[in-house]
Amino acid sequence: MYARAVLTAGFASLAAAAPQVNLSRVGITATSVYVPPIPTTQTFYRGTGGVTITPGPYPTGSPTTDACAKVAELSASFVAASPSAAPSVPAKVGFDCLNSIPFNQTAAEDLVDSLLPYIDWQTTSSYLGQPPEEYAEKVQAPYDFLQTLAEIRANVSAGYYKSEYEFGWTLYRLFQLSHDGHLVYFPDTVNGLISFGRTTPLVSVSPDGKSAPRPYLYADVLASQLGNGSFTPSAIVEIDGVEATDYLEVWSQFGSLQDPDALYNNLFYNPAQIALGSSGTGTGTFSGGGRGRWPYPGPTTTLTFENGTVLETENYARLLVSFAGIRNGADIYNTYLSVPPEAFDRVFELALSNAASATTTLAGNSTTSATPTATSAPATTVPAPGYPSPVVRQPLNFNSGYFLEGEGYDDVAVLAVNSFVGVAGQQVSFKDVNTRFIAAAKAAGKKKLIIDVSANAGGTVLLGYDLFAQLFPNILPYGTNRFRFHEAYDLLGEQTSELAAPFERTLDQNQTVLDLLSTTFNYRTDVDANYENFESWDDKTSPQARGPLADNFTSIIRWNVSDILTPETSGGVYITGYGNGSTPGEQPFATEDIIVVYDGYCASTCTIF
Repeated sequence: MYARAVLTAGFASLAAAAPQVNLSRVGITATSVYVPPIPTTQTFYRGTGGVTITPGPYPTGSPTTDACAKVAELSASFVAASPSAAPSVPAKVGFDCLNSIPFNQTAAEDLVDSLLPYIDWQTTSSYLGQPPEEYAEKVQAPYDFLQTLAEIRANVSAGYYKSEYEFGWTLYRLFQLSHDGHLVYFPDTVNGLISFGRTTPLVSVSPDGKSAPRPYLYADVLASQLGNGSFTPSAIVEIDGVEATDYLEVWSQFGSLQDPDALYNNLFYNPAQIALGSSGTGTGTFSGGGRGRWPYPGPTTTLTFENGTVLETENYARLLVSFAGIRNGADIYNTYLSVPPEAFDRVFELALSNAASATTTLAGNSTTSATPTATSAPATTVPAPGYPSPVVRQPLNFNSGYFLEGEGYDDVAVLAVNSFVGVAGQQVSFKDVNTRFIAAAKAAGKKKLIIDVSANAGGTVLLGYDLFAQLFPNILPYGTNRFRFHEAYDLLGEQTSELAAPFERTLDQNQTVLDLLSTTFNYRTDVDANYENFESWDDKTSPQARGPLADNFTSIIRWNVSDILTPETSGGVYITGYGNGSTPGEQPFATEDIIVVYDGYCASTCTIF
């Protein structure tokens, strides 16, 4: 991978040069900007006035009443033939089944109302409606999140929605339009029953490494490279009758990223995503990877190639639950979506039980050390496909190191950081790979370092700090945060800080106390902008009016990388040079000899790094 020319460059110029498409050709209604095709009666208009929900015709017509029974029948046949495989059925049948699930108006009202307290915590809610001018011009158009949610609530009360899926998809799209991986809500009808996909993953390839990339079938390019194809791959010029690039730019907006070029890149098969297995976006959002598996792609996909050939394939719906015994949409609701009344009583009983248990534990004198330990990785792992043989590799391919070969590259090392670890138990091995590879690179006389963060969706925040500390040991990492200040945040911080007061800040505590001490809601956790301790909860918050609507935000909060409780929030590791008796070493590579490359997919912890 690293010895070859990068074939997927130049997306920015390609996207910028694309003319607007007549979206009515694909059943899309739009004003001045593209609006992806969405299977809902709600049409989102994205302009300077925000998002307005306007009633419109349902694009697929009335679903058949026995669609879910058909899914059950096809699923049974699939399982009989392939017992170990996840069952799938034609996409149209699955989509019709979803649309036959009856709408529960009362439950929908309760659901929307229950979301409001959580939305108070969203830092960017006012910025979504009034982002900086350049962001609105070049990245994503503004929309009024809270106003749109209110319109959805009004439509629920008016009995507007024809099915539970129609309501769920509209609610999902409200959150998805933020293009914020941390602001998302998945109704059960959207991600709990069926996902969609295409059988035709694409790649974006520049034939000579200089001209603008064009979309190709991944299978065609792979066959050509392996010498198994008796043809020269032909570029795709149309998808479902729409110019290919125009169609792809529209579909890319279903992704979670913000930048249009990054969203476009994520449409395609990407070895860095494949390396992550279930943690990545698979073969690209066009074929149903990542967020691309939730929108309905239509019954078929028709690809028209530059050489005049046409390929039509049937899209599929993958079943995420058993359809055994399902006869109709009502059965789906009663089996998977309804909540029995006694369940609410159990929730409150569990909450009271947990509260009592926590109080007892806080009062106890247990001194069992709660220092996290690494969880063993799966017994069988394989190197990332498409990558060369690694010098060192994390078992789940979260990070790995390579030495380039060939004239002019003998002094170059590559550290691929595909993730900052979003699963428990892998943080220690991640840090160990970085430490060992940097040492091996220096021992081998490598002078230059390429850090490849392609496909990196983030993970453990302090691992980003640790990698920075390993590369720049004499620079105190500077990363700041602000919380949106509101009543619940304030009360939680006041109470947590008060409860934590009697306990010494040491790892020699039971786990309940450690959780209490290490949370950011204890003012003794974190430091201020000058890297000094906060004196009180009020000192840590100090509400300040900021943003387009003058919302209150806290003062600047920084991670205390020297905190004795760092292992509690880092998955069991200390920041190199800042804890457990370690001291900063020498900088392994000159600053000017370190570069970072990526494909635009860099989220959460990756952006902090």
